[in-house]
Amino acid sequence: MTALSIGFLASISIMYDFDSCPYPSRGSPYLTSGRLALGALIPFVLVYLSGLEMLLPGRRLAPARWGVLLAIVVLMTLSEISVSLVAFRSPYNWFHLR
Repeated sequence: MTALSIGFLASISIMYDFDSCPYPSRGSPYLTSGRLALGALIPFVLVYLSGLEMLLPGRRLAPARWGVLLAIVVLMTLSEISVSLVAFRSPYNWFHLR
């Protein structure tokens, strides 16, 4: 399902010639739009959590599933913060402009 969603965005991005249209354009097709690509998140999360439940089945392993999920969320959050620190420190950041 996720691959179909991303494939659909890719196909409509290359199917049409956007010519001089501001959005979508040749340089910024539909595939670069985060809000459209975010639509693939829900099926991906469902498949991801189903796989986690298959790897750790049963009620007694439910705390382990939550622990693995929490560890993944913490790791993703820390990596996102470390990548974004450069932008947060930039003098051109919106919060620094006064």
